[in-house]
Amino acid sequence: MKDRLSSARTFLYKYVLSTFIGLGILLVTIVAFYDFGLLGFPILIVTIPLLSIIFFTQIKAKKVYMDGENLIVSNFRKTINIPFSEIKEVTEITFLSPRPIFVKFKKETEFGKKIMFLGYSKLFLFFSPHPAANKIRNVIKL
Repeated sequence: MKDRLSSARTFLYKYVLSTFIGLGILLVTIVAFYDFGLLGFPILIVTIPLLSIIFFTQIKAKKVYMDGENLIVSNFRKTINIPFSEIKEVTEITFLSPRPIFVKFKKETEFGKKIMFLGYSKLFLFFSPHPAANKIRNVIKL
């Protein structure tokens, strides 16, 4: 049986929200340059970090499950199984919601040496570790 670790809204965050937010930011930047000319340049300076945040916290997100022996990772087009023995480290960014959780591998996988997924919704976590990250940590310590 598969144990879901990633948010059920991963598809929504990865494709729908990131597209609308990204296009909105770009539209504001274009309008600023059109209306203000070079005075719109400060908007561009803000646009680049905002789009980077969207890219690194939403677009790169994967759907992640675990079964008895593997981490099952999907990018919604392809699904791969990665043995728990290949996991090197699990980290997370505690002040964001949904919480990005990073899994580093010992060897290169089809999705790279590191993946990111958005942990499932859990209320009142604040700065404590996410239960999904702890599940993986507990398995790799065995």
